[in-house]
Amino acid sequence: MKNKKLLGVAACIGLLTWTGCQSSKGYIIEGTVDNAADGDTVELIYFDGMQPQIVQTTLVKDGKFVLEGKQDTAAMRYLSYRPIKGEGTSVELVLENARLSVHLTPGTYQYDIKGSPANERWAAFHNEDEQLCGQSMDIYHALQDSTLTPDKRAELEQQDRDLSAKIEQLRIDFARKEIQTAAGAYTLQMFGDRFPDTTVVNLIGQVPPMYMTAELQGIKEQYEQMQRTAIGQPFTDFTMQTPNGEKLSITDIAKAHKVTMIDFWASWCGPCRAEMPHVKTAYEKFHNQGFEIIGVSLDNNAEAWKKAIDQLKLSWPQMSDLKGWDCEGARLYGVSAIPATVLIKDGKIVARDLRGDSLMTLLPTLLK
Repeated sequence: MKNKKLLGVAACIGLLTWTGCQSSKGYIIEGTVDNAADGDTVELIYFDGMQPQIVQTTLVKDGKFVLEGKQDTAAMRYLSYRPIKGEGTSVELVLENARLSVHLTPGTYQYDIKGSPANERWAAFHNEDEQLCGQSMDIYHALQDSTLTPDKRAELEQQDRDLSAKIEQLRIDFARKEIQTAAGAYTLQMFGDRFPDTTVVNLIGQVPPMYMTAELQGIKEQYEQMQRTAIGQPFTDFTMQTPNGEKLSITDIAKAHKVTMIDFWASWCGPCRAEMPHVKTAYEKFHNQGFEIIGVSLDNNAEAWKKAIDQLKLSWPQMSDLKGWDCEGARLYGVSAIPATVLIKDGKIVARDLRGDSLMTLLPTLLK
């Protein structure tokens, strides 16, 4: 279960903004809107976290609008059309000091932005991404048909996998090409949770300081911590309280057993609960051979945590700081999705995120 939210597709920065430098002339956004009424509103917006902040507002006249200003460093902004009546629309663009032309068509997700190489490349990327996502949605709807034959369902599922891989590769390629720009960094921020870890590590090290948002800084710190707690590294100790209020550390458990598994979970996590029968099977089979588990809960409600331990009949040690996703143990191990596991032997991390058959296969070897 991921503690993440998908906010939208990323944009691209143009050839003239590789260094983040802008001309002194400022920007002019000249727009047209299909079927707009005089007095309809157009807003230039950025997001502070999840909260929209209005930079500028203007009114539509004769189907046209103009916004002018100055942008010190290229950045992603939303242009939102809000009609008095009817359906609105928005586009995301690279706000830079240039003369831009934007055509808004309510009801469509395709972008029509001209005037700078940055925005034209961005619009091309967005439109291709949107087209592929539309095809993916068509497949999803087709799969809801209960009358599909097994062969047809298998065919559609394969098409969906192929299309998903194509979308991911499109985004990775775009991020690689533009990573030293505002939009390249934004691409990584938006889609990095779906990229391979090695790709994220490589790209995030190339993001210029001016584009290192708080979100990207958090991702960078998470991956740095993951590298410090990667397979082959000494385990990182931490101490929390048991359900009875006693202090317990990873060292307390690891030093007394051949193999210790840190199991990050939470009472509210459906996949964690679904995995518990497999974890219990491994514990019951290998505990007497020197295998121990220590559960680290990302709960923030003590009663819910304790109730889940009783309901699931978890007999191994449990600990939590009841800070939810701010759990110190999760932070130290770069955990951003649960369930997550870390296996320790002889003071070192020997495996991560093993479960089910993979865990059952490896444990006999580790316990020799």
